[in-house]
Amino acid sequence: AGNEAVTESADYFRHLILDPKTKVVIGFIEGFRSIEKLLEVSRLAREYQKPLVILKIGRSETGRKAAATHTGALAGTDKLHDAFFEKHGIIRVYDFEELLETALLLTHKPLPAGTGVGALTLSGGKVGLLADLGDEEGIHYPSFSKETEDKLSRVLPTFRTITNPLDTWGMGSSADDTPICMDIVAQDPAIDLISVHMSTPNGISKALSESYAHIAKSTVEVAQKHHKPVVFINTMPIGFDPGIQSILSAGDVPLLLGSRTGLQAIRNIIRYSSFLREAPSDESSRKMEIKLGIQALLEKPVLTESESK
Repeated sequence: AGNEAVTESADYFRHLILDPKTKVVIGFIEGFRSIEKLLEVSRLAREYQKPLVILKIGRSETGRKAAATHTGALAGTDKLHDAFFEKHGIIRVYDFEELLETALLLTHKPLPAGTGVGALTLSGGKVGLLADLGDEEGIHYPSFSKETEDKLSRVLPTFRTITNPLDTWGMGSSADDTPICMDIVAQDPAIDLISVHMSTPNGISKALSESYAHIAKSTVEVAQKHHKPVVFINTMPIGFDPGIQSILSAGDVPLLLGSRTGLQAIRNIIRYSSFLREAPSDESSRKMEIKLGIQALLEKPVLTESESK
């Protein structure tokens, strides 16, 4: 949008939301010119169920100064932006990796019906890592039901502790045990989304590629059978094994890159889905928001690019 002398970011957002070919709208934003236009855009995004994902700079003093110097956009109070975005279902992200992975995940259906995530991996160490990252990123791993635990205990070795996240490495072939465990976890009523975490970068051995390809095919089958969102995350953020990528793409299962970024994307779609299930704000509430000072987001006056320098 340049320095937004004529059209501003909200105008572009509105155009993209109304475009029937657009599924998700993303933006890299320095500041906003009109709160009224942003409110209109947020209402349209909800009406058309087009997620709006924004990477907005200006959280730090240096970032705010950079925004003002570059385009004259005054970045506004960051906490006000957070409050506004949360209330109106705008997904805020904090780097380009999170922006792209969140947008990719939002192009897939269905959205999760609740907050429960069931995670599967092939390492006890990764179970601990996923637990730590999940705690930091706001992921809810509910305990499995007694019925689920009983079923899993018949598949996994007796020394394996049944937890969520779950280590599916058994006594036999992980390619055989993991799909069974995945199907069992997907049946648990507390689980609204299944995430499968494997190290599948380009260049892995042929044996590993074939083993993970079998798991990838089973991931597609579980997604189609249970009609719950299933996400495959490559925990090694250095590209994808092309065979596995092809299987998941053909089966419409999203393949994300990086453990933390993948969990951030999952958190974002869970929050967005929760927002859609809530009752929309009424007109009086929207008028009150403006009256109570949401306009402070803009921190007028707005400078031109030359004036900012």
